[in-house]
Amino acid sequence: MSDIYKVTKLTNPTPVQMDQIMDLWLQGNLDAHSFISRNYWLANVAEVRGAIKQSELYVATEHEDKIIGFIGLVNDYAAGLFVATNHRSHGIGSELLKVAIRTHPHLTLHVYEKNPRAFELYRRLGFKVISKQVDDETGEMGYSMEIQKGTP
Repeated sequence: MSDIYKVTKLTNPTPVQMDQIMDLWLQGNLDAHSFISRNYWLANVAEVRGAIKQSELYVATEHEDKIIGFIGLVNDYAAGLFVATNHRSHGIGSELLKVAIRTHPHLTLHVYEKNPRAFELYRRLGFKVISKQVDDETGEMGYSMEIQKGTP
């Protein structure tokens, strides 16, 4: 595995790029959210695919432009951050979040309480908990978090 990657904004993803993104989305959710039924994630694939096409995307790519991570933004909300299993803990998620924060100085997100690894990443980068609530769809407890950076 190479740690050489680049982060770029992706507009109008190709079908191949969308397949890579959706693979990352599904595997990331299954890995990080084992406390939620696999069927829940599978049932949401089509809806999420459509939503991702409408979101602002930043992707981390390695050689030959293979997507190894992405963050999807809807206005100032980070709707999802995903990194390929074999590329986790190499700074890719942090770099994607930093790019998102630079382009959206006020950013919010949601993280499940049972996903402490993601929660700690967000805290390390400066996100603060603004509320704690049960997710209506999954019944799982989660946190809404935000970061507010001053204008550069």
